[in-house]
Amino acid sequence: MAVDLRNCFILTGHVTPANYSDTQEFERLVRSSRMPAKSRVYGDKGFCSLGNREKLMELKLMDGIIEKATLGHKFSAKQKHRNRLISSVRGIVERGFVTLKRYYGLCRAKYLGMFKVEASFLLVPLRSI
Repeated sequence: MAVDLRNCFILTGHVTPANYSDTQEFERLVRSSRMPAKSRVYGDKGFCSLGNREKLMELKLMDGIIEKATLGHKFSAKQKHRNRLISSVRGIVERGFVTLKRYYGLCRAKYLGMFKVEASFLLVPLRSI
């Protein structure tokens, strides 16, 4: 799910099977959100990879992905500070998930099949208007 930080509006999102890692959906999500150049893309450490960072550079987007520690290497003070700043902004995005779960009842899939579940995800907010 991609969320606008200013208003917490959901820009785009899609559904994946439970046995499929969300981290493999980074490029698809970024491309479908159609963010203007120089926008910052925030993500958790699951998206921390050289390939994702290169994709952001290719799309002229700024990197806001949390850095992941590697075995035997400690974070520098600068890395810790950067991760703290990113985490505080990502908290805003998490509100979108809370809204979908609490107010729209999207805790569990109500249908079988990817097509039906994704249609439900995309149309649930419209049903409550």
